[in-house]
Amino acid sequence: MALILLNRWSKDLLTIEQCKKMNPKACLKRLIAVPVILLFLLTLNGCLFMMPLMMPFMMGTMHSKSGDKLVDPKVDKALGELVQKGVGALVDNHGPYDLILLDQTEVTDNLIPSTLFQQRLLKKLRSRNEWQVLDQSANSSTARHSSGSSRLQPEGVTALLNAQFYQTGDQLWLALQLVDATSKHLSWSGLYSRSTNVDGNEDSGS
Repeated sequence: MALILLNRWSKDLLTIEQCKKMNPKACLKRLIAVPVILLFLLTLNGCLFMMPLMMPFMMGTMHSKSGDKLVDPKVDKALGELVQKGVGALVDNHGPYDLILLDQTEVTDNLIPSTLFQQRLLKKLRSRNEWQVLDQSANSSTARHSSGSSRLQPEGVTALLNAQFYQTGDQLWLALQLVDATSKHLSWSGLYSRSTNVDGNEDSGS
């Protein structure tokens, strides 16, 4: 673009002989236009050159304004360890239930996005061969109201798994509950914690 403009404007530049034949004021105006044009071209080229360099910053700014929450690496690591421990305990305590619905999931204190919590749970649960796992978001007809009342659950589901991720002090907690899909009685529960300050952990299950 800059080269096209330069070629067009160069045709309008005056030679010394042409300038002598023109009115002095008109000649002066044309001569002043030359540095102005050159400055404009330099500025234009600079903008075009800097644009690729500025794009990552601009995209990053747009991303940060989109409302996406950044996850604390310590919280993210602790969640992964808690999910692994909780699912490991569920393997030994799921009983006869072979088709489990991930029913209620809750994250308090805005620790992580709730969708990320669900994804982590589902990924770990579905890595096991002991059961099949469904989730509420897979079928709009099984969505749960914000009030807590549930609609029809998928046919064949034998148990409901509820999960909560929360923090008290410097402790992060994962609570799991396995509920019989028919009787709605609690079959098993597990509570696991990990400190955000040290590598140690405490857990319990029932």
